[in-house]
Amino acid sequence: MISACSAGSGEGLDVSGRPIGETPVPNDQPTFSNIQARIFTPICTQCHVGAAAPQGLRLDSANSYGDLVGVPSREVPALDRVEPFDPGTSYMFQKISGTAAVGGRMPLGGPSLPDEDIELVRQWISDGASPTPISFQPIISKVLVASISQFDDAQIVRITVSRELDATSILKSSFRIIKSANAQFGNSDDSEIVDFTVDMGFPEGRRSHMATLLEGNWKIRKGLNAKLSYEYFDPDDTLDEDQRNRISAVLEFFPIQFTQLRLGARYYNGIPQNPVQNRTDLFLQVHVFF
Repeated sequence: MISACSAGSGEGLDVSGRPIGETPVPNDQPTFSNIQARIFTPICTQCHVGAAAPQGLRLDSANSYGDLVGVPSREVPALDRVEPFDPGTSYMFQKISGTAAVGGRMPLGGPSLPDEDIELVRQWISDGASPTPISFQPIISKVLVASISQFDDAQIVRITVSRELDATSILKSSFRIIKSANAQFGNSDDSEIVDFTVDMGFPEGRRSHMATLLEGNWKIRKGLNAKLSYEYFDPDDTLDEDQRNRISAVLEFFPIQFTQLRLGARYYNGIPQNPVQNRTDLFLQVHVFF
């Protein structure tokens, strides 16, 4: 089953996982696709396009995210062009807002961007500079158990509620329903969660997602557990080759009561255009329960 859920090749897609050349309908949401449609494509690509783009910064839809987020500025290398969560130290934001210490304000030689467009960029960076506007906001009557995990640029909220939800009564732009089954086999706890999300919050209209989580937990000895998980995410079932997956291996150690140490490795595999979706992380976490 896992081998059938490989990551997409990214063929024909930009760094946001959308078809190259696609032009979303601009709106007021602080999303990267909206900034591309409102600012980069109609204004910035008058200069910032192709091999001769100033400072090597290409702002067409196929290259803009990869050339901006986490990439040092050539004019001020100490500053990234876009520093997620920090518009004040993001050199691109300084350039469009007129606060940069080097060079002229952008767009160079043209009128400054409207205040609402500058605020749109500021809010997008403050929200983490994500390439895709994925947000899950479940509406429920009573939560019995809740947990949050991170998958690439999306937060996945898993909840157990007091009664079955009627999806037709949910009016927010996005929702997620999860059904899970757990089984005990000796020292192994295997669970599978498959959820189908209908999201109506994108500027181009309705979009469907598919996500799957396979997880195994093994008790090595008292106070020491091993966990192996596989996650698969298809952000848009109308597109081919945009799938992502993630594999995690974690050791959980409880040295003393109410304290947990987690040592793990996490492998990300997504479309080749987006380096954020293709990396390997090593991590050590300390959890204290009180």
